[in-house]
Amino acid sequence: MQKKSLLPSFVGHIKSSLSRSSLSSSTSTAKASDEARDKAEDAAVAHSQDEMFHRLRREATAVVRNEPILTTLLAKVGLLDASSHPAAIASSNVKRSVTFSHRGRVPSSRAAATAAAIVDAAFEPASSFEEAVSRIVAHRLSSCSGGTENICPKFLRHLLEESFRDGNSLEMGHTMSHAVREDAMAVLRRDPAVETLLEAVLFMKGFHSLVLHRAARRAWRPATKADNIEGIVADGDAEQATDGGGGGREQSVSGQRFVALLLQSQASSAFGVDIHP
Repeated sequence: MQKKSLLPSFVGHIKSSLSRSSLSSSTSTAKASDEARDKAEDAAVAHSQDEMFHRLRREATAVVRNEPILTTLLAKVGLLDASSHPAAIASSNVKRSVTFSHRGRVPSSRAAATAAAIVDAAFEPASSFEEAVSRIVAHRLSSCSGGTENICPKFLRHLLEESFRDGNSLEMGHTMSHAVREDAMAVLRRDPAVETLLEAVLFMKGFHSLVLHRAARRAWRPATKADNIEGIVADGDAEQATDGGGGGREQSVSGQRFVALLLQSQASSAFGVDIHP
């Protein structure tokens, strides 16, 4: 009798276990399905973003076939392969020629290495839309500045690339990368004179001004009260920080405020667009 009474309980336990196992399996399946959907959405976003860069490359390649005068410019900003244009080939010939000393016999490995570095740096292809935009804007700003030493093109390019990688400073919930991509597409959609994405990114000074503004905005950090106090007493004599002309106390130089102001000033001079960071 005791065994008979235990049988229904044992069967119920088995059914309950199977039910829990089935529920756990369905939960795992649903979770895996959600993860797969999220990965697919992320891949779609990444593909659409990469498509903008691939589109720039395709348009640049098509342009140089009909208008080879733009070859050097498009190569410098990373939209052409290093081996696909005469400028790089000519530079490679120069590189080979300087492997010999002025006597024409003795190899100079140092000169060869220097020439190789110059060629590689000048015509290295960009690897992303953001890198291409950074190189374009840095080249455009330094060119419009008349080749002066007010701003270093390499530093500017590095600053822009770092700003693109900054995922913490958001504008209306968007990163700089997303905002600049939207800027480029807005120019293409709304300006009837612009027929290609390459035109918008390569020539539109309004687009370049916005890129510089977004970078300046991320560099901008006004001096805080604590910074000012620290700057005043840094030398142990607060009286020395007082302006003799009655203009108030000396402000500390903190953050990258002057970098931001330099970008604003240079963009205003070069493109005629003045936006405070």
